[in-house]
Amino acid sequence: MQVQEILQQLDTLLKNSCLQEADVFLKEQIAAAEQAENFLNGTRLTASMVSAFIENVFVYDGGRIVVRFKYEQSIQDAVKAVHTG
Repeated sequence: MQVQEILQQLDTLLKNSCLQEADVFLKEQIAAAEQAENFLNGTRLTASMVSAFIENVFVYDGGRIVVRFKYEQSIQDAVKAVHTG
């Protein structure tokens, strides 16, 4: 989920006075952001990182490996932000 989408959903929840749902949604987004931060700052790939972020790993003849991330666009955006910030 992109940052703009997160903010729009949170705004909708708040406008509709869904405070409990907004609180749960915000806590989920914070937890996801913390996982992403740990992933980006990590020096080793842990099982929890694999579970949280990797959808599939394909190994082909000749040693070619392709990793498909669950949140590929969000990870690319986060990496870009880290390197340009």
